[in-house]
Amino acid sequence: MKIQVCAGAVVCALAVAAPVWAETALVSSSSAEASFAGGQAEAPTLKRRIAVGRFSNSTTYGRALLLPGEADPIATQAADMLTNALVGSEKFIVFERQDLDAIVRERVLSNSQQVSLGGVDALVVGSVTQLGRRNEGQAGFLNSRRRQSVAATVEIR
Repeated sequence: MKIQVCAGAVVCALAVAAPVWAETALVSSSSAEASFAGGQAEAPTLKRRIAVGRFSNSTTYGRALLLPGEADPIATQAADMLTNALVGSEKFIVFERQDLDAIVRERVLSNSQQVSLGGVDALVVGSVTQLGRRNEGQAGFLNSRRRQSVAATVEIR
């Protein structure tokens, strides 16, 4: 009898803790097709040329395991996120200049002729100045609604 009661309690608890799926609305693509059918082409725009340079990590978060001279993964990820956002906007031509000194050294070693590396309109460098994480939500036996949130402050120059 105890086993049946425990099994019934577990089944009820699982039924209560079952995830609720939100209904998704279907978006009609007729508006997009209508805008294409109108025959109005967008005017070409001039894309600015931006170089993403060095990013550094000024925080102490995660520094215990880094050796001197190693690339900091937090700074690299911040630069990658900025680069992806700029490329995704389709308003910029993005150049990565993080390894510009290695390119120049290779040109000197190979005695190559001076070739233009391409001029840019702006050079972006930055630093991660604050980084922290926090656990949010409640933990339960059958239902856990905990999540981690990360907050970062990035200074761009």
